[in-house]
Order: sequence, then structure tokens, then C-alpha cells
Amino acid sequence: MTKEQPLKTGSESYIARRIEHNAMKYLDQSSLFKNLPQNVQSLFLTKAGLEKEELPVYGLYHDESTWIFATTRRVAWAGQGSLNSIKYTDIKQVSTPNWVALYAEFLKEQDTVPLEERPAKYQKHKMEISKLVVADKRGTENDLYWEPETIESVWEIVTFAIRLDRIHKGDFKTILSTFLRKMVTRLSL
Repeated sequence: MTKEQPLKTGSESYIARRIEHNAMKYLDQSSLFKNLPQNVQSLFLTKAGLEKEELPVYGLYHDESTWIFATTRRVAWAGQGSLNSIKYTDIKQVSTPNWVALYAEFLKEQDTVPLEERPAKYQKHKMEISKLVVADKRGTENDLYWEPETIESVWEIVTFAIRLDRIHKGDFKTILSTFLRKMVTRLSL
């Protein structure tokens, strides 16, 4: 077994490895770009037109008109008759259409729904999600559709890639919030 070579923090290879590692929490190995069939890899590369040094990371594929492809710099997808691509630096927010309503309901129920019933209710909602709304910094909202049992995984991976991009671009707010999130997690244990 060979040991992986250390990568320069912030390099495209480093970012690819971090996104791959995160993606493996939610998707299986077959979703990694390097494990996709050659015809699917070719389709993604042709449709996305990678920039210099941009690396492919993972993809989900139904057919030539329905897929999701992520790189070290952006997420691209086809579905509902459209082709979309947005850089992580240009994404303002990724959410579900009814996330605000669900969260408001969760807050109202804090005192009425027993604690042990809340995770099951939340999990049921997560399994019903089939659309993400990817909003850019100009306010344009793009709909990303996929199977309910997988769309949350896409959400988690894309938001991770956004945070990673902002950290390596030196966004202090993201660095601070990531640090605080880790500290709260450690204190909670």
C-alpha cells in the first residue's frame, strides 16, 4: 500500500481530494469522476468545458439530458430542459424551496413535539426533497432536481465545496464560522 503524497494546501489537487473525501460521506465510490464510465466522463468534460487547472471530482448521471457534475471550482447540471453551471465563488445560497417554512415549523414544535420524534420528522422531510435552489450573488435562482434520497447529499457536498472555496480565497467570515462550528461541535461532545 502506497502512502498518498502530501498536497499543497489550496492547490487544485488538494481541493479535489477534500471534495472527494467529503463526497464519500454521502455517495458511493462509483460517483467519483475517475470511476465513472468513459462515455459519461466525456459527456461531462464536453458539456462543462473545464478551465485551465480545474479538476473534475464527481458526477451523477441518468442520461444525456439529466446529470450533475462537480469540479474543484463549480457545479454543473442538466435537467428540466436546461443546462446550468455556477462557480462556487458565485453561489450565495443553496436551499430547498420550503426550508424556511420547515425551520419555522421546527422552532414552533420545540415545546410540543417530543425530542425523540423530531429526528424522524426531519428525516422524513429530507427524504421528500427533490429540488435544490442554487441562488447566485446577483439573485438569480437556478433549480437543481434529482432523486429525493440523493439531493440532500448533493446539497451537503456543494455547500462543503463553497466553504472550502471561500476558506482558500481568504474569506475571513467563512474561516471564522468554520472555526466556531468546529469548536461548538467539540464542546458539545
